[in-house]
Amino acid sequence: MKHSEYPSFALVGHPNKGKSSIVSTLAYDDSVAISSTPGETRQTREFPLRIDGKTEYRLFDTPGFQSPRRVLQWLRQHETTSSRHAETLQAFIDENRDDERFKDEVELLSPIMDGACIIYVVDGSKPYSEEYESEMEILRWSGRPSIALINSIDEADHSTAWKAALNQHFKMVRMFDPMAVTFGNKVDLLEALSHLDETWTSMLRSSIVVLKKYHAQLIADTAMLITENIYRSITYKKLSSPFEKVIDEQSEERLSKAYIDELMDFETTTQKEIERLWGHRRLVTIREDEDFHTVELFSEESRKLFGLSRSSLAVVGAAVGATAGGGVGLFVIPIDGGVTTFLGASLGAVAGAASGLFGYGKYLNIVTLGGMFETKRMQIGPMKDENFPFVLLSRSMHHAIVIANRSHAKRDKVDLQEHSAEQLFDTDVKKKLARLNLNLRKQKNIEESKREYRGLLEKSIENRVL
Repeated sequence: MKHSEYPSFALVGHPNKGKSSIVSTLAYDDSVAISSTPGETRQTREFPLRIDGKTEYRLFDTPGFQSPRRVLQWLRQHETTSSRHAETLQAFIDENRDDERFKDEVELLSPIMDGACIIYVVDGSKPYSEEYESEMEILRWSGRPSIALINSIDEADHSTAWKAALNQHFKMVRMFDPMAVTFGNKVDLLEALSHLDETWTSMLRSSIVVLKKYHAQLIADTAMLITENIYRSITYKKLSSPFEKVIDEQSEERLSKAYIDELMDFETTTQKEIERLWGHRRLVTIREDEDFHTVELFSEESRKLFGLSRSSLAVVGAAVGATAGGGVGLFVIPIDGGVTTFLGASLGAVAGAASGLFGYGKYLNIVTLGGMFETKRMQIGPMKDENFPFVLLSRSMHHAIVIANRSHAKRDKVDLQEHSAEQLFDTDVKKKLARLNLNLRKQKNIEESKREYRGLLEKSIENRVL
């Protein structure tokens, strides 16, 4: 029997019990074919988990057992002693490679006889029956370390009977739902797998450390992508063509549409980058998902669903107004030939609160550039509406959290339900974000502001990724 240089695991069992789904989620690979059609997997496929170019472990997605009783009958007819069971099983594979009757069994047993450990998968929502005994007996003949996973596909629960039966055949039995799996669940399973074969124990434990670091880096990179999109979006300006002869209502409408489309493209591009970052390369794009884009980025409905409430805007507006008034003289009031910083800060707070309330509903900053003898050009942006960064941020954060928590085994559309910046951040963080939004918009302390912004988002994502 061969022994792989990497920890290797063959997912085996009846057809349609969730083997491919478990492979997909443990390999962080959404290319694994998953189907409700029995017997869809006919060939064993290898899916390695690679991080930074290094293989951490390998998973084999195998066909389901088709003729276990006939296989077991063949084995017993050729049996000599129990100490030679593995040899007999190898002889079965060698002699029946071209026999169509045993094609699936040959495929699923080959990686096991090449040294893979066994992960036997059953559906805990279906009743246990004797037909599974033949499968478990065949696997026992291999002599390879094994674990059984109970994956309840439907709502019925027969797990108690399954555990009683599986404990007779397997060293370990675990419940595992690949559709609702969390990062913690994966780590727990890998820890269990590390005990199967002592040759791989240290490697798998090292893999767990690498995975935890990788997971933390994904969160940090996600926060960075969102921060960069916020900065790009709230500072973006679009100029009309210098060759336009007339600046009128139609040209304003045309330029406004182009400006909005480009901001939405920024958002979509960032979302796709985050999806790829987390290994979800085959999702339906957000722009094509009607459940999401019925609420557009600039609609009043979007501002109500995704942004801050009027009262929160007043609070953060007051905080930012006070900072701006005291720090950079946003409202500089000359009194007796000088400047009263305290009064400037107070009036800044009042003005900030007022703009937070009355600015609700104003979107675009449209100005006409060019003097008397210069070519007139229209400029749209940068966006000055106080709520826009929070609308964009809450959409981006919610999308990122859904993607980070999404199992690679799921094949449905991303379900983005209603959410709001109100639920994402407490008042203190909202105030900090509002101050940083202002800094970024004014191109002030850009790198320092981005670092602080990323840190706030990273902590928020970390608290919500399971």
